[in-house]
Amino acid sequence: DNFFTHGGHSLLAMRLTNRINTTLNTHTTIHTLFQHPTPAELAKHLAEPRRERPVLRRRTGPRP
Repeated sequence: DNFFTHGGHSLLAMRLTNRINTTLNTHTTIHTLFQHPTPAELAKHLAEPRRERPVLRRRTGPRP
């Protein structure tokens, strides 16, 4: 069932994402919940392997 059709709103979405992040030690945003509003879709999204962000490195050499 869709989170938002059952009375979910932005404050509850914030609480839910906070609970997910704390419990699963991950980083989920409200935007993710809007993209995946059902528990099945959200679980599938959270189970997908995450791509690591590239490490930032100091630029050396002349500036453009």
